[in-house]
Order: sequence, then C-alpha cells, then structure tokens
Amino acid sequence: MQTLAALTGGAVSVEDPAHRVLAYSRSDGQVDEVRRLSILGQSCPPSYLEVLHEAGVYQRLRTEEVVEVGARPDLGTRRRLAAGITAGGRLLGTIWVQEAGAPLTEGALQALRGAARLAAPMLIRQPGGAGSDGGVRQELAAGLLAGRLLATSLAGHLGIAARTCATAIAVELNEPAGDGGPEAELRRTRAVDTIALHAAAHRRTAVATRLDGRLYVLVPDAAPHPADAPAPAGRATPAGWTTDLVTTLRRHLGTPVQAAVSPPRRLADAPAARAEADRILDVVAHDPGREVATYQDARTRP
Repeated sequence: MQTLAALTGGAVSVEDPAHRVLAYSRSDGQVDEVRRLSILGQSCPPSYLEVLHEAGVYQRLRTEEVVEVGARPDLGTRRRLAAGITAGGRLLGTIWVQEAGAPLTEGALQALRGAARLAAPMLIRQPGGAGSDGGVRQELAAGLLAGRLLATSLAGHLGIAARTCATAIAVELNEPAGDGGPEAELRRTRAVDTIALHAAAHRRTAVATRLDGRLYVLVPDAAPHPADAPAPAGRATPAGWTTDLVTTLRRHLGTPVQAAVSPPRRLADAPAARAEADRILDVVAHDPGREVATYQDARTRP
C-alpha cells in the first residue's frame, strides 16, 4: 500500500465490490472530502458512487483498463486513477489513487496496473483456505532459480506451460560496504515491492523474488527473442522495461542500482539464466554508471 503511494505520489485505498474500504495508505492530510468520508465511514459516500456509476466508471473497471476520474470542484473531489482487481472476469475489488498535494507521477498508471494484478490473488478466498498470494510465487521462483524446484511447480501456479521461455533479470542494489543494518533491509524490502509492482504491470505472470542477497525477476514469454531486439507492437523490450525499472528504483530508494538481462531460456533452464544474469552483472560492476546490461553488452566490453 505504502509502496504504491510512494510510486504514484498519491493517496491509495482499496475497496471491495460493495464499495467498502478494505485498506488505505497513510496520508499527510492533503486529501479531499470523499476520501476522508470513505475512511471514516468505511465506505464510499453514496452521492459520489452515483456520480461514478453514471459516468460508467465501474463498468470500465471490470476490464484491465486504468480509469481516470477527473477532479470535480463542485463536489470537492480531486483527480483519481482507479483499477479493477479482477479474476476470471469477476470484479473482486478496486484500487484508487487520489491526487494529493502534487500531480501523480509519470509512472502512476503502470504502478497501479501492477498493484491491481498483484492484489487479485490476495482477495481470492478458497473454501476453507486463504487462497494464494504473492509470497507463494516468490518462494516458487526462488526455488526454481536456485535449482531446488522443477519448472512445473512455478508454471502450474502461474497457469503457463512448463516449456514457456522466460527472461531472467538480476538486480543489484549497490549499497555501501558494511551497510547491512535495518535500513538496508528496509530498502531491499521496498525494492522487492517496487519490482513486483512493475513486473506485474509489464506481464501478469512476471515474478520478483530475493535469492542469496540479490533480487531477480522472471518474465515468462511465449517465444524467445533477444533482450534488446525490437519488441512486438505495444510491448517494451526486456532491456527497455528493465531500464524503466532501474530508473524508478534509483529514484525511489536513493541508492545506485544496476540490472542485467539474460537471453530468454525455457523455465526448466532458469538456473542457467540466473547464472548468466549474474555473470553480466559481475562484468559491468566496475562501471556503476551503467544502469542495465544485456548479454550482448557484456560480450562486447573490452
């Protein structure tokens, strides 16, 4: 919740399908009357709900579209972005980001889309159980990258074929030597949360995890292609997406960050892809100004 608020620069709230407030981010008081009443009454005010329904907002939120709701000075409301939390065509809830003291960030839309995708498993409740969550995905991804689990374990959880190809991305927070205290741990936790949001926005099946002191992202794709080759229309290349991620991490964490993008391999070969991404990072480690490197970059370095 706070990670999304920090990435968007807004005030965040989550509602269930009955418009009851389930959770909300801390704010500095620069919120409008609708948010204040929603939190106090634990539900969106009926008068504003009527406005949203008349504008067709909730109908649009049943898709993966991020909906912009403009400010209404006559109602005392500020600009908002909203995304539906969906699963199998069913609306499980909604996430709202209200503009606070400053305009929302440039990456607010992407961050919100990722948050909505990550929230879906958390709102699913199986009979007699708590459902699945992002923690399970992280553990399965770490186990696969470390060579402890079979590809079928993660593939089954993500709903993809085990023969699917995936790009492995290694991320290094270049923190000062000896900085292993609580603040460093907090930065790493925030980094994983940030990476998870961006990964989910890029690809629903992308998974972020921690392993042996480094951060990793596995991005499944239907077919292999070079990390820096032109992407299909409407998609970012793995290197391009990773550059956006590193820029966000550097700004959000205030610490140097580098990332390496491996060539795509089958999920079963994820440990080899991880090792390749690690080697690329090692090659460019002496050049902290280099934000993102691919296999081709590492090969051509003197």
